Amino acid sequence: MSIILMRSFEASQPSKFIEALNAHNDAHNRKNVAMGQNLAKPSLIIVGGVYESLAEQQVQALENRKAMESGLMDRAGSPKLLDQGFFNMEVTNDPDRTLVGKTKYVVMTGGPVKIGSVANLVEITRRVEAKIGPDQLKNGISSSLLRPLTGVPMNRVIHRVGLPSLEAAEQFISASPGDWPADVAEDIREWISNFTQLNRALFEVVRSFG
Repeated sequence: MSIILMRSFEASQPSKFIEALNAHNDAHNRKNVAMGQNLAKPSLIIVGGVYESLAEQQVQALENRKAMESGLMDRAGSPKLLDQGFFNMEVTNDPDRTLVGKTKYVVMTGGPVKIGSVANLVEITRRVEAKIGPDQLKNGISSSLLRPLTGVPMNRVIHRVGLPSLEAAEQFISASPGDWPADVAEDIREWISNFTQLNRALFEVVRSFG
């Protein structure tokens, strides 16, 4: 089981932040780190790392700390860390990671859910992926559900959709449940009903996995 570390930052100098983190990750030859810049709010940047174990993550965390002691955050424009947590990928339509490195935009949808509802959301997502996941994959769209292992709050999920173009991203965020086949639309409405608050953001990929 891979472990995903998700972090979100507010960067007063986004280009400087992206350049500094890309240089740092390139220097360590990291293929397991990706970054996305919010299209509506470019100062908001997410950084995701995928690790085979916490031990692997801690090795890279030590490298990060040494770099910060050497001025990495100054070179990055002193960004503010907004949120972070470890996640597990519960559901995906691309278990063989065939689209790694091909995603250009990412839509993140999620938020806190009713206590005890995470398992229900996982089951609904599995139903939806069984119906539309293979066709999405053929069209270059990856889809996955992330469940928190740490962080606040724990009763939340994040649905990540990777898209091959800006046009595909626009089509995805513009769709309503009624645009899907009736059985899928019913699943999506049930999925949404489990949230106490639902948030969505569109990111351009500025560093890819792989």
